[in-house]
Amino acid sequence: WFENGQLQKQGKYQNDNSYGRFAEWFQEGQLKEQGEYRDGQYFMTNRWSSNGGQLVKDGNGSWVGRNTAGLEVWKKLYADGLLSKEWNYEYEYYGNGELMSSKRYNNGVNDGPFATWYEGGQKRSEGHWEDGKKIGKWFSWHSNGQVESEGFYINDQKDGLWVSYDETGTKVSEDVYAAGELINNSSLE
Repeated sequence: WFENGQLQKQGKYQNDNSYGRFAEWFQEGQLKEQGEYRDGQYFMTNRWSSNGGQLVKDGNGSWVGRNTAGLEVWKKLYADGLLSKEWNYEYEYYGNGELMSSKRYNNGVNDGPFATWYEGGQKRSEGHWEDGKKIGKWFSWHSNGQVESEGFYINDQKDGLWVSYDETGTKVSEDVYAAGELINNSSLE
């Protein structure tokens, strides 16, 4: 029960273990979650946000937690009533409170978008991780906003054309990689 007399949780217990149907409410009285314990495992059926929006329906869906700045700090994905993926986000800040970096993890491993910023808010780098490995197109920028380098990663190794630029935006080199090995280097200066 909440202090205001509102029912908080309802379920059955036997030998200190939950079993059967389970329900949970918000302090204001609206339903928050419904599920069922079977053989010691919890299966979520439905979940709602505090504003009434349904996040999980018939065991499928997702929801996020946010920090006071409104940034996602975790995300949970449910499939067939079971938690199938859970991501955690990590943010680093400069002393002045500006965002320095943003990373996403799945079970403690880099997984998802990654970005860093210069002090002042200009983006410094951007890419994507999958199961702890860099993948896809990655960029880096000079502090003045000009692209510094761009290229692709496959399975955590540079692959294909990587192009570098100076602070004025002039192309200075084109390097070709195959599975992380430099195949051809062309300095354009």
